[in-house]
Amino acid sequence: MDRIIEILTKKYGRMRPLSGGFTHVAYRLEGPSPLVAKVASRSKHDIDNEVKAITFLQEAAYAPKPVDSLSADGFSAIVTTYIEGVNGQAVLDTGDIERSEALFRRMGVRLAKDIHARRYDGDARGLRIARPDAYPFYAPFLPEWAVAASRSFLARIDDTPRKDWVFTHGDFGAHNVLDQNDGGPPVIDWEWAEWFHPLADVAWACWNTKLHYPQIAEHLNRTFLAAYQSVRPINATPDLIKAYSLYKIWTILDKIRDAEADVQEKWVKRLIWTLTEANF
Repeated sequence: MDRIIEILTKKYGRMRPLSGGFTHVAYRLEGPSPLVAKVASRSKHDIDNEVKAITFLQEAAYAPKPVDSLSADGFSAIVTTYIEGVNGQAVLDTGDIERSEALFRRMGVRLAKDIHARRYDGDARGLRIARPDAYPFYAPFLPEWAVAASRSFLARIDDTPRKDWVFTHGDFGAHNVLDQNDGGPPVIDWEWAEWFHPLADVAWACWNTKLHYPQIAEHLNRTFLAAYQSVRPINATPDLIKAYSLYKIWTILDKIRDAEADVQEKWVKRLIWTLTEANF
């Protein structure tokens, strides 16, 4: 990574680490106009996908604008505009339930009104297309019973007609929105964007809240779903939310087939939790 950091520093100036996802590290580039750089190794395809996604969204006020992309020594980086705001997860961490509820209401409207307004018309425009038929699979680190149990849920995903597919964020949730106290929140980290059923984003947002904030998840998810459905009615039954959450988990399991054992173990535990304990 040293080489690509060197290139970024030489080109853009001083860099300050930001919190990032498990597939990348993020930096704020402290130039005349602040920028964000995301650097990744294993997720080169995700970086490429994010470039295409935010280019596709370049007229949208709620998404970062693409500035640059580069690679060196097996690492890839994307540079985007910097958007001010408080990460949604940090808002939840404060315990301010009123502010959290208001954020989840705005998240529901943003997702339904803006992101999911782009319907799939058969032209992917170079963007990723969901492949629910690819899951589940068997790998040595996966319990066989969990593969079988997942299969029964994933069978509920009807991908044949694609008539209801839209442009999805792919990792939507409080962790990828910025609270600005009013208006629809900006949305960051588009590397998992793809054409798929809107329930994939809806379910994943609910799943993340349930996993990380179980004591307030029911209330916040109900607020989020009501706001979403006030704009875009959707059949978000508990079983379908679980099915589409499992799809997202299996896409991650696919990404970590060759990852370190502790990473695999964490996501196998989350798979088991989703199958056996998570209720939506």
